[in-house]
Amino acid sequence: MTDEAHHHEDHDDALTTMLAERACERVVVDFVHRLDLGDPGSVAELFTEDGVWRWPDGERRVEGREALRAYFAGRPADRLSRRLMTNILVTVESATTARAVSYLTTYRVDGYTGGMVEPRLPTNVGHYEDTFRKVEGRWLLATRTVHLPFGADTERLAPVGPRGEGGDGREGGAGDQGGFRIRPALPTEAATLSELVLRSKGHWGYDEAFLASCREELTVHGEELAARRAVVAEVDGRLLGVATLEGEPPVGELGMLFVAPEAMGRGVGRALYRHVEATARELGCTRLELDADPNAEPFYRAMGAEVVGTSPSGSIPGRVVPRMAATLEG
Repeated sequence: MTDEAHHHEDHDDALTTMLAERACERVVVDFVHRLDLGDPGSVAELFTEDGVWRWPDGERRVEGREALRAYFAGRPADRLSRRLMTNILVTVESATTARAVSYLTTYRVDGYTGGMVEPRLPTNVGHYEDTFRKVEGRWLLATRTVHLPFGADTERLAPVGPRGEGGDGREGGAGDQGGFRIRPALPTEAATLSELVLRSKGHWGYDEAFLASCREELTVHGEELAARRAVVAEVDGRLLGVATLEGEPPVGELGMLFVAPEAMGRGVGRALYRHVEATARELGCTRLELDADPNAEPFYRAMGAEVVGTSPSGSIPGRVVPRMAATLEG
């Protein structure tokens, strides 16, 4: 091979590498543009079908394009955000694989209704570690891991409505002054949710022996979450509550609804209940039934449910709890 041929080959390799680097850089930038200025759920299209987004410190892992779409589509509708991406360093490893590190600075508030917001400190400063895979001629994210050494809760500019009311509590809407959102529960959150449920139950003053008897019934299993239509209330990576909608039309069953003790009184329970209620109505249910802890009966009455009988406890022999039901109007 002549020197000129070698030169052309090296030139072609360098050009191919440069184009791959540019394509990966564009994915990094497109990701934040979609979150801030477009359709947040569409960031799923930037991942491979089996793509993974994870936040190790927040014990968060979302896998698969459809799960990613649902997760990012849960962004509060009144959120204003701008992300600055810098120091993007892409390393092409082969004709079909690459990796990158990039820095992000996030400015974010909830409760935005328009106009200009006074400047404030960033909500988060951190970096992404990405791997890319070229699929059918297109560079896509195979994995994205976010690291946030600097972070804080998202500030809410103004309440959406009276304290404790968050509209219908559906995905995409903020539920309280802390800007929580409601989204599908993730299998990897099962252990955290089990602990939250027990702490919530213990809020009513039950002793350790009682709670130990309830542990098995209240344990959340990751493989069952999708079938139980489980949703969580979350703010900035912290889980505030969980609810499940079970049963089939025309009768839905509120399998569980628990709020972390530190989040009680902030409208989380109301938002979760209204979310389940709205989902049941969409599925064609005309009635929502539930077994209530006696201490929670006043809450469910306020939600529109009525006592229709009693049910045996699933954990304590001889104990009964109120059986309640609410009519779902179209």
